[in-house]
Amino acid sequence: MAQSTTKRAGKLVAVAFGLVLAGLAVTAHHDWENRRVAELGCRTGPLLPWITEQEHRGAFLFPYGTVTSCRVLGGEVGLLSADADTDLLLETRRGLVAVRVAYRDMDRGRQWTAKATELTADQAAHLLSDAEERRLRTSIASRGGVLAEEWTLNYGDG
Repeated sequence: MAQSTTKRAGKLVAVAFGLVLAGLAVTAHHDWENRRVAELGCRTGPLLPWITEQEHRGAFLFPYGTVTSCRVLGGEVGLLSADADTDLLLETRRGLVAVRVAYRDMDRGRQWTAKATELTADQAAHLLSDAEERRLRTSIASRGGVLAEEWTLNYGDG
């Protein structure tokens, strides 16, 4: 009886240890995915420094003009999905802009999409310094407010 109890306890410890290792692996992978998507944020379509209004007049879909700098503010990847969101701070021809880029269907090869939505100063404030927040509020006011509709950065080609 004592040996049977010891075997059960040993199996329980082994199972618990396995679950802990699996949890750590999932967490590490999730953190890696968060970093990967955050890095992708400043490398999409008109956010690339060599994509300018002058060179791509017919295809330029970015409503703020040429982007001169891009900084990732944060990102989030779904644990069990191929969707991700990234918050970016952009210096553009029309001033400072905070955007959230929603990446969808990242597991579908070239068919993935990316749509951006402008953030209000209040939505972005916790991610910015006080000076950046003031500049963002001034830029939004000079543009006449936050752009209400989302715009597409990547349509996917499928």
